[in-house]
Amino acid sequence: MLPKDLVCYLLPVENQDIVEIAIRARIMPEPGVLAKISGILAKHNVRILALNFSSEKDKRFLLAFIDMSNSDVSINSLINELKQLEFIEKIVVRKKSVNSFIVSRIGYPITTGRGAISIVLLNRNSFSNLIRTMYEEMSDAGMSFMFYQGKLLGSKDAEIFVEHIWTIDQDTISEVLNILLAHGWGIPKLIKFSSSEIIVHLYDSFESLVIAKKSERPLCFFIKGYIAGLLSTILKKEVHIEETRCIAMGDPYCEFRIKIP
Repeated sequence: MLPKDLVCYLLPVENQDIVEIAIRARIMPEPGVLAKISGILAKHNVRILALNFSSEKDKRFLLAFIDMSNSDVSINSLINELKQLEFIEKIVVRKKSVNSFIVSRIGYPITTGRGAISIVLLNRNSFSNLIRTMYEEMSDAGMSFMFYQGKLLGSKDAEIFVEHIWTIDQDTISEVLNILLAHGWGIPKLIKFSSSEIIVHLYDSFESLVIAKKSERPLCFFIKGYIAGLLSTILKKEVHIEETRCIAMGDPYCEFRIKIP
């Protein structure tokens, strides 16, 4: 696997002339929108440092941090040339105002599924610490709260897939579980699939991240709830889930056993 870096902020090296650029374009009958844009940037020695490229209905959206340090044109000239492309509808730019970093502010809202779902981003370590603090301060009450919040979220996310699922089989469940990886919560592996039981291993669970090897019991209550809500909605049956191994206990992965009535 390769990392998936979202354009949120950039910590450039000293003296880089960083510009944030956002482009809205029409989808053309033939492919090549991105190629033509990047071709103009390359022609003028403009380096792309970070890029998100997506589509929604009949539109293409590009958001990038670019380095103009060695460019042979000004940013205004570059924009004017890009606007000559027949598919370009709008271009917004913002120059770096602080020497040491730049934070994206022209890409909002954050969405996934081609604009179908609005999302928010959280620092992985911070979210893990937040949950750890809740478990320490609220004990069983905090664990129960996170389980049910996770279950509710998992059920809502499953609704995205339900209408597109025609067959419940091992490949379908394995693909649905990949949403954990897509969210950055961990790396799932479907170990067993049958009509009565599903076993899932989760590597690099964010919930166990800051308490690895420090617990005497499994502590992934939020993820456990999420998987329960996800699979209950997909299977249209209320499943029972137990976490039998956990990174928080020193195990190499978290293991979830799901019983299907």
